[in-house]
This record gives sequence, C-alpha cells and structure tokens, in this order.
Amino acid sequence: MAKGKKKGEAVKILALAIIFGMMIFSGLSMVFINSATEAQPQSYLNNGATGTTAGGSEVPCLAQGVKLRQNFQVNIAMSVGGQPQSIPAGIGISQTCTSELNTSVIGVINVQAQDDRQYTLADFFSVWGQSFYIPGYNIKMTVSGKPSAQMGNLVLKSGQNIVLTYSSSTIQ
Repeated sequence: MAKGKKKGEAVKILALAIIFGMMIFSGLSMVFINSATEAQPQSYLNNGATGTTAGGSEVPCLAQGVKLRQNFQVNIAMSVGGQPQSIPAGIGISQTCTSELNTSVIGVINVQAQDDRQYTLADFFSVWGQSFYIPGYNIKMTVSGKPSAQMGNLVLKSGQNIVLTYSSSTIQ
C-alpha cells in the first residue's frame, strides 16, 4: 500500500509541476508578445496606453471566476495613405488586466464580455488608446464588404470583417 500511496503523491507532484510550468510559460509568452508589439513602428498611429474609457464609460477588465456572456471575434484591417497598418496583438492586455475588448491575435478584436453590453468600434479604439479619426485624412469603412457610415458607432458583432481606409484629405 505504501508504494501505491507514494506513486499517487508523485503523480500529483508531477501534475502540479506541469501546471506551474505552463503558467510560467503563458506569462512569459504574454511578456514577449507585448514586447514584440511595442517594438513595431506605427507611422500614423501614436503608441498610447491601453485600457481606459470609452464614450464616458469604462471598458472593464475580466473578473476571474465570472462566466462570459459574450465571446466572439471581429476581424479588422486598416490602411492609412495606402499603407497597411497592423492592429497589434496585446491591445487591452496587461499584467493586471485583460479588458473585455482585446486582441490576442493581430487584426482580430476579441469581445469577451461578462455582461450583455453592446460594444462599439469607438470603445475598442479607446481601449487601444488611439483616436478613430486621423487629422488630415478622410475615412471610408466597409463592414463585411458593404459600405458603412456607422464609423465609431458601429456595434461589434460576431464574424464582422471591418476595413478602415484612411486617405489624405488634401488634393495633390
């Protein structure tokens, strides 16, 4: 019986070591993802802080142990002056907070809300710390291939493909 008990304890210790190792690996991965994101130059976009307020209301951090009521993705692409601009991974994700609006993959907005609130494109830009409008540029937006005038008021919905095209407002 003693051998069986020792073997069971060894299996528990091994399982805990594997889980602990995975947690460390995940944490280090996020550090490297965030570092890589910060190193990418954004010629038209400032590198403002993430995760503040949107339209006067805060986009909350996910609370541990609370089930998600919404969990979907929205694809987003943008170009400024004919140059593609990447929407980086790591927006809305820090060591202390994962916002209900975040990006874990380049060009994909995750909506992971613990309530039924409808989030807008302006909410995402606020979490990103960017202005939706760029001075000196006109903007055209398509949603799943169709022109849209909703701009920042666009309510984010599962499976949308948003394309933002910023063109110079000056005639050359």
